[in-house]
Amino acid sequence: MNTRVSLISLSVLLSPSPLFASFQVLNWSLKTNVQISGGSQDIDRHQVVTNPWQFTSISQMGTNISRADYDFSWLTDGTLGNFNTDLVQTIRTPGVTTIFDSYIDIFAASDLLVSVDFAINYQHTPGDLSDILGAVVIRNLSLPFGQQNVYNEGRRGGNLSFQPSSGTLSIHREDVLPAGVPYRLIFTTSCDNISDASQPPTGTIDVAGHINFAITAVPEPSTSLLAMFGLLMATCARRQRR
Repeated sequence: MNTRVSLISLSVLLSPSPLFASFQVLNWSLKTNVQISGGSQDIDRHQVVTNPWQFTSISQMGTNISRADYDFSWLTDGTLGNFNTDLVQTIRTPGVTTIFDSYIDIFAASDLLVSVDFAINYQHTPGDLSDILGAVVIRNLSLPFGQQNVYNEGRRGGNLSFQPSSGTLSIHREDVLPAGVPYRLIFTTSCDNISDASQPPTGTIDVAGHINFAITAVPEPSTSLLAMFGLLMATCARRQRR
C-alpha cells in the first residue's frame, strides 16, 4: 500500500501543469504581400493568436501570388509545439515583389530546444535579374536591439546575386534557448524581378517550400531525477510482489 501511494504521488509530481507551461505564445504577426513596383500592393496579415491555427493566407495582384498555409499547434503545458508553414510565391509580370514576412513571440519558462527546418525550391527565366531570398532569425527580446540576435541565417538565389536560375535554399539547425526571457522567431522569404531594367524581363518566378519550427522543452535535472526515482520505486515494487 505504501509503495502504491508513493508511486501515485510521484506521478502527480511528474505531471506537467498548464499553470507552469514551458513556453507561452505571446503574440504573432503573419503576413503575405504582393507589391507592384511604383504602384499598389495587396497585404494579408493575421495577428490574433489561436491554438490550433490552420489557415491559408493569400495576397494577389493579377497573376502574381504570395500564399502561406499555416498549421500551428502546441500543448497547453508548453512541452511541445509545432509551427509549420507551406509557402508558394509566383510572379508572372515585370516589376513585382512577393513577400512572406512573419514572426512569433514566445516566452521561455524553461530551456527550449528549437529546431528549424527551412527549404524552398525556386526557378526563374534564365538571364533575368531575379532575386530570391530566405531567412530565419531568432532574437532575445530582453536585450538591447543591436544585441538581440541569437542567430541570423539567410540564403540567396537567382541571377541577380550571381546564383543559378533554379535551385534550393535551405536552413536546418537546432538551438537551445535559455529560460527566463522572451524570444522572437522571425521567418521570411521574398522574390522579385524589379532590378531587371536593362532588358525587359519575362517576369516568371516560381517559389515553393516550407518553414517549420519545432519547440520542445528541455527536461530539468530535477525532473530527470524524479523520473529515475520513479523507475527505481517501480522496480522495487515488482521485486516485493515476487
